[in-house]
Amino acid sequence: MKYIEDIDLGDEFGPVQIEVRPDDVIDFCKTWIRDEENSKNIFNAAPTRFTDEEFAKSEGLPGAIVPGIMSMAYLARLLNTAWPDGTITQLDVVFRQLVLHNQTINLVGVVTDTVSDDSENYIECDVYIENNEGSRLVGGKARLNIPTKH
Repeated sequence: MKYIEDIDLGDEFGPVQIEVRPDDVIDFCKTWIRDEENSKNIFNAAPTRFTDEEFAKSEGLPGAIVPGIMSMAYLARLLNTAWPDGTITQLDVVFRQLVLHNQTINLVGVVTDTVSDDSENYIECDVYIENNEGSRLVGGKARLNIPTKH
């Protein structure tokens, strides 16, 4: 278990390296595109900019892209890997560039603030997704409640 007392300003975490595979994006879309009221999947496998290279190119994109909500899920995965006993209470992101299929991405973060007092214990972090060339594709800020030793 990692405690708030063990975390310092400037601590880096990651990188977590992920190969973005088209099948993973399709599986994500199948889970994401649901009729929650009837609790059933409504993903119809029709080509979209998220699932099909040629369709994405017909819309002027360089290729099939990862949905923004999936990029956020990747960053949540980074945070949960670094602090499995923490609770993510905030995750805000800015989409700077497209996250494309068939590329390796790196998930990286750094602690920018720690707060530990009688009422709460949390950290704030900068998190981002970068490609192998080092370009930041998605950047954001996160806040996690972290347990204390006391």
